[in-house]
Amino acid sequence: MEELSLQDLQRAATSHLRLLPHLKRCSSNGYIPRVATRIIDNYEPAREAFESCLLVPGGRFSLTRTKDSLQLWDLGNSAHSIIGSTPVASQKVGEQDIGEPVRCEMIGLHQTTDGMGLIVHLAVDPLEGHRDYRRYDHYVIYPLETCPKFCLLASACIESQADNETMTTAQELAIFTESNFVVIWNYVSDTWIQWQSDMTVSYGETYICNSYLIVAADGAISVFAMPPLQPRIQNEPVPVITHKPMYQLMHRKNVNDSYIVSDPWCDRTPPDAISNYIDIIHNTNAGGWVLDHYVLCPIKMTGSSAKLPTAFPIHEHEAHTSDEEVSDHVQMAWITPRDAVILFGSGSSLTIQLLTLPETEGGAVTQYPSCRMWTAGDETEYCFDFCSFAGRACIRDEMRPCEIRVIDYVP
Repeated sequence: MEELSLQDLQRAATSHLRLLPHLKRCSSNGYIPRVATRIIDNYEPAREAFESCLLVPGGRFSLTRTKDSLQLWDLGNSAHSIIGSTPVASQKVGEQDIGEPVRCEMIGLHQTTDGMGLIVHLAVDPLEGHRDYRRYDHYVIYPLETCPKFCLLASACIESQADNETMTTAQELAIFTESNFVVIWNYVSDTWIQWQSDMTVSYGETYICNSYLIVAADGAISVFAMPPLQPRIQNEPVPVITHKPMYQLMHRKNVNDSYIVSDPWCDRTPPDAISNYIDIIHNTNAGGWVLDHYVLCPIKMTGSSAKLPTAFPIHEHEAHTSDEEVSDHVQMAWITPRDAVILFGSGSSLTIQLLTLPETEGGAVTQYPSCRMWTAGDETEYCFDFCSFAGRACIRDEMRPCEIRVIDYVP
């Protein structure tokens, strides 16, 4: 606010409101034009190719990852801001506890409790071969400082439970899931616990909400209370307990995969409050996808119901389409309480679709035609991230691995 003029501040603060009518206008053409395209590049000697990118909510900053390093870039508030030739902060991932070249992976991004900093979660593996454990590093950085830097918050080597395990992060917690177990680790207090599960849980099917673990798998929404955690002892296995869900809510049948696409950044609520919604998108057996929108309704607690959750998901709306094939390359964000955008990174193009909830109960969801945002080459692998507040996307593809495209769409 100190850097921008009043006009620039007003424009930056209302970009998400201008994105909504812009998408409605472009939906009839099937294509959303770009306002500007800028490039982050790593072509200088001794630099490595990018492997992934993330936009920090608000759109001004971007996190990028190479094989063994992490960078923070200042993209500016305007589509015409000049991106510096070097990142404002960079961190080389060390080889401690592994003793050989490593490869890192960004697995989560959250804000600090004061809202001014970022917590970045990394998984670190040997560059070659496989080990029975992974190292998890958790860095904190404050982007608006004069000289921001990555500071190691916590680090630990934890035994890999399975080759196909997945991980979800939420503030101080890391949740490991596989087909028959759940492990919860608090990396700040370095405490953990494990319980056996008969659910088949894969990527994108877990979500932390109001101190509950929500799992959307096997055709049901299962809600688990957080059990007491026990201190993690080096070289000792994780303690195992018996833990059952507080309740299970059966939802949709005849689906191949389900992904929880609720924005984790919207879960910043006071301790006694609840988040507003859960969105689950499914691949259907008939082709295409269906989106289920659940509203979390609070439950009044009494002495006899103290073990019940504080909120219960009520199914409110659904949307169907046969245009897109859903994979884990899907994002969803709410622009207003009634308007949401869904981005699909499928095939050789990135598309966006606008959904509007009805004003009255029982009405139909308005689905606007999809808009193509970007086209890749044939069979080109790419990753993307989108900030609906700024109307800005970051895209990295295999054809130009040393570049990150920064594309602004809001006029």
